[in-house]
Amino acid sequence: MVVAAWNVPPERPEVRIEIDAEGSIRSVSALRWRGERGYVPCGCRVLAERRFGDYVVPSRLAVGWWFGTPRYAPFFEAEILSAAT
Repeated sequence: MVVAAWNVPPERPEVRIEIDAEGSIRSVSALRWRGERGYVPCGCRVLAERRFGDYVVPSRLAVGWWFGTPRYAPFFEAEILSAAT
């Protein structure tokens, strides 16, 4: 797990990146503000990766609120079909 944090006064947000043994990104998550609910875990699961030229990138993902909890339910899914530099 990689955790990156930035000082953005008055806050210090953290982004968590889960990487598997082969170096592929499996998930990315952070706490996000959700109105009256306050900060809620939000994140994405990387479902596939694909090579585009010299680069391998996450190519299919699902994003949802309450990431990492039993309440997690994706509200957005995407697939990258092409990429160019």
